[in-house]
Amino acid sequence: MRRHGLARPVGSRVLGGASGSVPPAPHMEQFVDSAAFSAWATRLTRPFIFTSPFGRRDFALLLFVGDESVTADERNAISDAVVACGCRYAVCAGADCSSWDDAIDWAYIETDPKDDSAFVMTTWHEDEPIEKVAEFLVFSATYEGFGDPPPRRYLVACVGDEAVYVAARDAVREQLRLRSEQR
Repeated sequence: MRRHGLARPVGSRVLGGASGSVPPAPHMEQFVDSAAFSAWATRLTRPFIFTSPFGRRDFALLLFVGDESVTADERNAISDAVVACGCRYAVCAGADCSSWDDAIDWAYIETDPKDDSAFVMTTWHEDEPIEKVAEFLVFSATYEGFGDPPPRRYLVACVGDEAVYVAARDAVREQLRLRSEQR
């Protein structure tokens, strides 16, 4: 089954946005910057422009959706940008998270990969507390070919709700602190 109505967002891989008709990139907040990890957070609101602070270098993503009004076309455009920006592991949680998991899978498949060098693993975590989802991201978002040793770059992207953004960012910060203590 193919997705319909796809349009890659113009300028979706550029931080800061450009003048003209391209909306500015979302605010990015770096909340962990250590020798072991770099972690950033962003809150996406309409028009839902997804960017990565890592350029095209690989990263693990926690995508938490707090806005149930996101359309299928918006979800697909965000998913396309997630894959284009270098995400290698997408942990989806919140509203309709299994559809987000599927959309990111389709976005990867539609790149027509010739090998697994840019493979994107996805998981969805329906009705799980944000602390458990953050723990999964930091301690389990790895597979052969990505994250061995554990990923160094993490992005928390929340669609919609400010309170969820703060909770997700803080939960990932705490899990990264715990992971650092284990090193």
